[in-house]
Formats: sequence, structure tokens, C-alpha cells
Amino acid sequence: MHETTRTGDSARTTSEESLTDKYPVLAILSDAEREAYEAVDLGTTGVREFARQTDRKPGTVSTLLRRARRKVKLEVLDVEDVAVPGDEPEGSV
Repeated sequence: MHETTRTGDSARTTSEESLTDKYPVLAILSDAEREAYEAVDLGTTGVREFARQTDRKPGTVSTLLRRARRKVKLEVLDVEDVAVPGDEPEGSV
């Protein structure tokens, strides 16, 4: 598990760097959006758990996720050959 801060100014961990390398589309997200997206949508953390870990309200985390999902979707629709997180065939990770 990696550290997450509200300001997003901490150095990225190896796992974060590899996810951004694997999915370049994540680079368009703000640090807060990317952290929430990786923890909840790509990880195993729930919204409430991530909210507690980062000292945010669950509604704030939900908003970050909604923005992140929208940005990723819009970016992928504009560029067809982009790896999209969650689109891997089962058992390929």
C-alpha cells in the first residue's frame, strides 16, 4: 500500500509510476483524481475506506472518481489506441 496525501505533492511510488506508464491516459488526471481512481477503480479499496485513509468526505471521493472516469472516457474516445484501465482480458494481469 502506498501513502496518499490530500495535497498530492508526495513523490509517486513505483506502483504509481508503473500504472501511469502502463496507462498513459492516467497522466491527464489531477493527483487527487488519479489517487482515487487507482485506489478505488483499479484497486480493492472502497470509497468510504479511501475517504478515511485520505481524510476526505465520501462525497468528495465520489466527485473525484466521477471526474476521473469522465476524463478517462473522453480521452479514450478521442484516441482509439489507448490502454484503458479495467479493459484487460481476465487473467492477463
